[in-house]
Amino acid sequence: HAADLSNPCKAWTIHIQWTHAILAEFFSQGDLERHLGLEVTPMLDRTLSCGRSQQKAFFQGFVRPLFVMCASSIPLIRDKCQTCLDQLDANVARWTELGF
Repeated sequence: HAADLSNPCKAWTIHIQWTHAILAEFFSQGDLERHLGLEVTPMLDRTLSCGRSQQKAFFQGFVRPLFVMCASSIPLIRDKCQTCLDQLDANVARWTELGF
């Protein structure tokens, strides 16, 4: 599952493209829910949030702990996980600098 959630661990230029693609997918789903007269899932509702702040919280609250756990549980990949964590932290810092 870590591979599926590795977007925030990639270089900023790749990470930002993936983040925008994910948010577009989320908001399209919310738009469809609205169109169908369904209650719109809050994280998919483009009228409630820009989405970037939610992504940053997800990176910190879920993705980072996952990679920390992988690093501590699987010694063979500890160094690779640390590299991922370093990049994730740099990306989170960049989001913070941008005001998210």
